[in-house]
Amino acid sequence: MADPRSFRSAGVAAAAAAEKSRTGKEKDFDRDPATLTALRGPSPQRTSFAGNLSTTSTLVAPDIELLGSKGHDGRRRHWRRSLGTSLRGLMLPCLGSSEQTDMQAVAAPKDRETIKILLLGPSNSGKSTLYNQMRLLYTKDEFQRHKPGWRATILENLLGHIQAVYQEGKTRGWLFSRVVKRSLRELSDLKDRIYRWWELVELPAEALAPLRNLRDSESWRSAMQTYSLTDTSVDAFYFMDILERLFDDKYAPSSQDVLNTRLKTTGIVETAVDVGGELRYRVFDLGGARAERKKWIRAFDGVDVVVFHAPLGSFNERVDEDAEASQLDEALKLFASIANSKWFADTLIILNFTKSDCLRRKLAAGVKVFTTTRQQTLPDTWADKSQTEANVAAVFADKFLRAAPETADNVVVTFADANDVLQAARLWDLVEAKVRERVVPFRHAQSQSRAA
Repeated sequence: MADPRSFRSAGVAAAAAAEKSRTGKEKDFDRDPATLTALRGPSPQRTSFAGNLSTTSTLVAPDIELLGSKGHDGRRRHWRRSLGTSLRGLMLPCLGSSEQTDMQAVAAPKDRETIKILLLGPSNSGKSTLYNQMRLLYTKDEFQRHKPGWRATILENLLGHIQAVYQEGKTRGWLFSRVVKRSLRELSDLKDRIYRWWELVELPAEALAPLRNLRDSESWRSAMQTYSLTDTSVDAFYFMDILERLFDDKYAPSSQDVLNTRLKTTGIVETAVDVGGELRYRVFDLGGARAERKKWIRAFDGVDVVVFHAPLGSFNERVDEDAEASQLDEALKLFASIANSKWFADTLIILNFTKSDCLRRKLAAGVKVFTTTRQQTLPDTWADKSQTEANVAAVFADKFLRAAPETADNVVVTFADANDVLQAARLWDLVEAKVRERVVPFRHAQSQSRAA
């Protein structure tokens, strides 16, 4: 497997190729391997940036389906609807305020030194993971106190994934060994105790043996590998590898354990953190499912930074609500709606492509990104249709930038996996650098202009 740094380096060339294809000109880039790949924004002399937009502004007409129509129920993913539902009350202290509290916070007067940041993107793109990474960086003590509560969600992630793989195997006629079948029956017999384990204080020890058997079974691991090529919502391999830790009475989730955990966000969740010096962030994590997007507009006023997540490695995965739409195409349409909106005409938009590790794994397994249909959508001038990481990154960076021609100068392109502690930390470093470089000076210029 390629070094992640090589992919980020390839991302520099990808972003450069995308920008040259779009404008015909080269653009300055950050080539320092210790930082994230990033397109630089407009020059410091720009006079209009991150304006404080009026509450009477109207949203550019969005795609109705993208903002919450009912549709396909999501084959194979029915278990996700319950993921975290039974634990929601237990986990709320870990996740932030209730929606009612958040709405009060959104309506509060905006402080000049407080930076409002929205985390946007489709469901399962990495928004909540980046949100948790931010809390880990800036509110570490509080984050550590709530870590034990994640144990329940980790187990539910793992068991939900096992159920999904088994159902897919039944549908596609996969052959499982006797050990796998017996282990699945044992887990089924224990399911009532497993899903009530937090009331019993400790996990039922009888569940460890069948989970180990699944982990050690070649046929089961092969099934998981095949399934992961079309569903990257949960990194079950990671959780299988920490079974012994998970069942230890003294288990305390590590930061990486939490970042690999998926808990579906509903409503709007906010955390306020002091970054250092004069900066304070108000970060909003907005649920990405179509039904949740109807609530987004409540948080759109006075936004300084949008961090938009596009799951690069989910190019062949279906949207839960629509069997005909891929998650990456969904992200492209949603990004166009956001970037072309009057709400964000002068807002810094950080376009972060996530799941490069999933892309790498799929390419290595021979999964094709550019089918005949996809090649027909590429620009005529794009000669390179090779199935390489760098070219895939370049093609999609170009497609996203072309989707927002009027605001492309406000877009910073990055490639960072939210569940990678190092990459996510560097992404937040980039956010802070761009805020200090562009948003804060604009604020000061606005203040001086009003005073004059």
